[in-house]
Amino acid sequence: MKISTKTGDDGTTNLRSGERVPKSDARIDFVGTVDELNSHLGLLRAKASPADAGAEFRATQLLKKIQQELIVLGAGGKPATLPEIEAAIEQLEAELPPLTEFILPGDNELSAQAHVARSICRRAERLSPAPSPFLNRLSDYLFLLARKYATI
Repeated sequence: MKISTKTGDDGTTNLRSGERVPKSDARIDFVGTVDELNSHLGLLRAKASPADAGAEFRATQLLKKIQQELIVLGAGGKPATLPEIEAAIEQLEAELPPLTEFILPGDNELSAQAHVARSICRRAERLSPAPSPFLNRLSDYLFLLARKYATI
């Protein structure tokens, strides 16, 4: 598969259907935001690996599954990891103290990176052509993950 086809030089790109649309099309904006989110989750996973190595809490395996599901979502499919995300949310909610104040990102690098991913996830949710329980739960999970990482 050739990467540089030069067909996008005119400012258009192909959808899976074969339709050519402007790169500024809302659907392309959504796919690009999902791709951006995936990249930030990869960065979070790479940074988290050493912190998770000896810890009971292991987010990196779920983050990798989520990254794979984001590719499915960007291609127009339905992600399958929603139950795993919901279980992780329940686990984190049970471990973390009740929230009593607004959270400012920046307690440490892992927590701040989780907050960056969360805010991009919220943008993807706003851009989604249809309601997305997956993105909604994912942003909740990333918020709780940021709180958890703030304690490491």
